[in-house]
Amino acid sequence: FTARYNDVGTWTITMRYDEASASQYFIGPNALAHPGITLVRGDRKIMSGPITAIDRNYDQGGDTITLYGSTDLVWAFNRVTVPNPSTGTSTGANYTVGPAPVSTCLSQMIYDHCIRNELGRGVPQMSVNGASGVGPVVFNQSRYANLLSTMQEVATGNGVGFDIVDLNLTAWIPSDSGAVFSIERETMTSYTSTVTADKWNKVYTGGEIPKDPADSNVLLLANQQITTSNNPGSQYQ
Repeated sequence: FTARYNDVGTWTITMRYDEASASQYFIGPNALAHPGITLVRGDRKIMSGPITAIDRNYDQGGDTITLYGSTDLVWAFNRVTVPNPSTGTSTGANYTVGPAPVSTCLSQMIYDHCIRNELGRGVPQMSVNGASGVGPVVFNQSRYANLLSTMQEVATGNGVGFDIVDLNLTAWIPSDSGAVFSIERETMTSYTSTVTADKWNKVYTGGEIPKDPADSNVLLLANQQITTSNNPGSQYQ
């Protein structure tokens, strides 16, 4: 399970394919019509989202299926802001929310593009019950912009976190100013660092001789040079 702050996360589940496991819920021609999964810890719902792909693999190690999916913010990612959400026409110059608290603006965006169903874009059981009165008062206008990007523009810069879990929009003020990604703190699983040698330490260009050596707007002659590296021992020129 990979959660992302104010963005679409992903998840993968692998299980045995047999009658004793939950795999039987995810087979058949309508498997992808399954509503998806919800990750629960105690009584708290942490993550949820639809299934995007199912693999079945049979080899000497056994028979398994792997489910792939995204988090419920994908519904916002799959929408654009329509100036008139009730008709789909471009009546009006922009789609407008606010002035209102950040969470109220987010709720209005989700209601207009993922709940109301005049255009057939309503997501069954989607709600905005968990987002009200959070964040400063803001105002936003957009036109056929990605809905999730617009929500990020409204929320992230104003210090508000948001998510859709079990098809319900929630918003909050993060208790920490940010995350520290570190092997030592076990907040990273891997990383790659590459160090390369300098490719050159001199650059030659052509032009007229500057009357004033301090004039950087005049190109240099080919027999003049500019030092571009603090590594005088470089073998490349």
